[in-house]
Amino acid sequence: MTTSIGFGELRLAAAERHFSGMAVTAFLTEVEIVACSAVGVVHKHTLAGAGRFEDGRRIRTSDIHLMAHRSPYWILLTASGSCYVIVTFKGNNGRQSLNDFLKVLTGGFYPTPRHLQ
Repeated sequence: MTTSIGFGELRLAAAERHFSGMAVTAFLTEVEIVACSAVGVVHKHTLAGAGRFEDGRRIRTSDIHLMAHRSPYWILLTASGSCYVIVTFKGNNGRQSLNDFLKVLTGGFYPTPRHLQ
């Protein structure tokens, strides 16, 4: 019996190797930028535990404060001090949401009040 490894799994493994030794909070796949935060599937979260940040679960990050492109990945630094690596985007809308958010970042935005995050 052979197993089929998809593009997402290969890219996730490559990202883990690429960022080994760096302080990465988690890797995200199927990402879409929504309301100044990233929504996606979490992998290898440093705070993973029973029912919390488990691999394969969907999460919403706190507000994104800084983004950097480290080809072919995007690195996000959030209001909570977390560092996420975007491994893949969600279909066509995910990449477009990134482009839209980058336009917002250049013009400035009002972050979500702390008590709402």
